Amino acid sequence: MAALSQSASIPLFKRLLGASFEKLPAPIRRVHDGRARKVLSGRCHIARGAGVLVQLLGWASSLPRSGHDLPVKVTFLCNAEGETWSRDFAGQPMRSTLTDRDGCLEEALGPARFRFALSVDESGIAWRVVGIRVLGVPLPAAWFKAVTARQSVRAGRYAFDVRAELPWIGLLVHYCGWLEDE
Repeated sequence: MAALSQSASIPLFKRLLGASFEKLPAPIRRVHDGRARKVLSGRCHIARGAGVLVQLLGWASSLPRSGHDLPVKVTFLCNAEGETWSRDFAGQPMRSTLTDRDGCLEEALGPARFRFALSVDESGIAWRVVGIRVLGVPLPAAWFKAVTARQSVRAGRYAFDVRAELPWIGLLVHYCGWLEDE
């Protein structure tokens, strides 16, 4: 029992990345330091795909609408179970919950649960989809190979780049930008 409580006290990303966490640039380590609450703000660019199905999927997942140089604010709430990220893209909310699921990062976003393998390189963290369930139904991970996320550092600030494309549908959303402590 002591080992379980000890590992639960380690911040989520540090637990998932192990020793590689220490190799990350300082701005990324600060975002994932496990503080109970932190608020970061910055700017972002958002491109959202077109079409009825894209709009329906975007609505179901609270994906932000297109815009250029928009204000973004993210509130991170962290506890032993994981993290909740409440994003505000120029007044458009998007919330997800992140947990450790069998050594992978699981993100619950609307009716979908994405499972990501995380990898660290000299510039940051890459997220790769290795599993997904929608309304509890597993879908082929190959359908989501064009869903990518990356955390890096630009101009000394935490930077993010998230792109979601699906076969037969095309671009759902691509958003990128930077954040810093308020």
